[in-house]
Amino acid sequence: MEKFILSFVFVLILLFPAVTVGAPSLAQRLSGKILLQVESHGEAWYVNPANLNRYYMADGNAAYNIMRNLGVGITNSNLVKLQNNKNLAKKQSGKIFLQVEDKGQAYYVNSDGTLYYLKDGDAAYNAMWSLGSGIKNNDLNKIIANEENIIIENPVVEEPKVITCDFGYVLSNNICITYDQSCSNSYGLYSIFGKKNADGSLVCYCKSGYEWAYPLTSNTNYCKEKVIYQNNYYPIFYNGGGVITYAPSGCDYFIVESSLGYSLFEWFGGALPNEGDALYGDFSGYGFKDFYTGSNRKIRVWVEDYLLSRSRAIEKYVDKCD
Repeated sequence: MEKFILSFVFVLILLFPAVTVGAPSLAQRLSGKILLQVESHGEAWYVNPANLNRYYMADGNAAYNIMRNLGVGITNSNLVKLQNNKNLAKKQSGKIFLQVEDKGQAYYVNSDGTLYYLKDGDAAYNAMWSLGSGIKNNDLNKIIANEENIIIENPVVEEPKVITCDFGYVLSNNICITYDQSCSNSYGLYSIFGKKNADGSLVCYCKSGYEWAYPLTSNTNYCKEKVIYQNNYYPIFYNGGGVITYAPSGCDYFIVESSLGYSLFEWFGGALPNEGDALYGDFSGYGFKDFYTGSNRKIRVWVEDYLLSRSRAIEKYVDKCD
C-alpha cells in the first residue's frame, strides 16, 4: 500500500510539475529608492525606475548630477498638481522631475508624496542621507549596477518655452491675459487699461466714479469710489458705497449709511467695523454679502435690512442688541 501511494505521488509530480508564480523583483520593489549600503561605508545608490539599475552617488555633487541627468520633464501646471495632491504624487514616487518650463529645477518625489527641491549638491546630499533606506550587500548585489559614469559639471537644461502673446494681451505667470486683467490684478477690480508705454509697460486708470486711494508712487495703490461730502459731513457715493455711522462694541450689528438710505448689518468675519469707515459693495438686497473697507480690507456681513430711515435703523439695532 505504501509503495502504491509513493508511486501515485510520483505520477502526480510528473503530470503537474511545480509552477513558479511570478513576483516583483527586488529592483522593482525598490524602484526609485535611495539605498544606503549599511554593511560597507554607507555608500548611496539610486534605483532608476526607467531601467531598474542602481547608480552610485559618491557625494552630493554626484547625486545632484545623477538625479538631474535621470530626471524627466514636467510642466509647471502638472508640478503644482503634484505639490498640492499627495495621493497623486505617491503614484509618481521615486521619480525625478525637471521643471522644463522654468529653469530646469529638479524635484525628487519621496514615497510619502512629498516633493524635495534639489537646488544644488548640498540639497541632494541632504536628501540622499535623510531619505535613504539601509540595504545589505547581498540584497544590493541583486540589483544591476550601472557602470555609466554620469558626471555633468554644467547639466544641459532645456530652455524655457517662449510664450508670445497676441496684441492686446500681456504675459503674466506664463499666461497671456488682457491689458484690463493686468490692471485689475495690480490695482483692483475698478481699474482699467489706459495706454501702453514705449517700453511695454502698461498705464492703468480708475474707472468712471473711482479714484486712486494713494499717490501713484505707492506700491499698494488701488481704485476706490469717489466720495463728495455735503456740508463736510453727509457723504454722496457714486457707485454703491457707504459709511459706517454706528458700531458700538459688544454687539455684532452695526448701521451703515449709503445712497440707498440706512442699512442694518451683522458682522460675520473679516475686517472689524469701525465708525467712520467707508464700505464699498452692493447695498441692495438681503443675505450674506462681501464688502470692502476704504483700506481695501474684506468684510463679510449679513444684510438684516436696508432702505431704512435713520430712526428706523436705530430701532432695529436696539431690538437686536439691547
